[in-house]
Amino acid sequence: MEVKDLSFTNIKRILIICFFFFFIIMLLVTRLFFVQVIKCQEYSKKAVQQRLMNISIGTDRGNIYDRNLISFTGREKKKYIIAFIYDIDATSSIISKAACISKEYVEKRIRSNTEPIEFLYSSEKNEYFDLMEKGRLKGVIVVEKKQRYSETSLCRHLIGYISKMDKKGEMGIEKSMNNYLTGGSSGVIAVVDSSKNIIPGL
Repeated sequence: MEVKDLSFTNIKRILIICFFFFFIIMLLVTRLFFVQVIKCQEYSKKAVQQRLMNISIGTDRGNIYDRNLISFTGREKKKYIIAFIYDIDATSSIISKAACISKEYVEKRIRSNTEPIEFLYSSEKNEYFDLMEKGRLKGVIVVEKKQRYSETSLCRHLIGYISKMDKKGEMGIEKSMNNYLTGGSSGVIAVVDSSKNIIPGL
């Protein structure tokens, strides 16, 4: 009689343990189904967003044309080096060699900012700048930006100018037509790795 009771007790315990593991497995399967099927698109978007970095390159502001549709603004383009603050010493050295500017000046600007900052490239091309343009150097990227005004711009007194802070028209046509000329911000999207280094070619 005792043997039968013991056997029944063991079977009962085994059934309870099996039911417990079955319940845990069903919870895991339900959770996996929820993540993989129901929330698939949401989590995919979040994963992609973590790999993307938006680099602002200014504001898209409308151009001012003459009667022959020749633009008074945005006619000149210049290249800028965008620096990311990950390895300050290495980034400062690269920019200094590529743009032929003082490493101390570059390092000072980088240390005083928490966001990616830009340096105007105005010297002759060299091997470092070529590597930047090809995306082979970490911590830097080269972008081309339109200059709102240039040294050879015509009718500057008539065109006016915009504020450097909020990019709103302050004088001339820039001010009187500000509502029509104002646009959104523009930028470059870069693909980065887990250490926030830009992945070349993407």
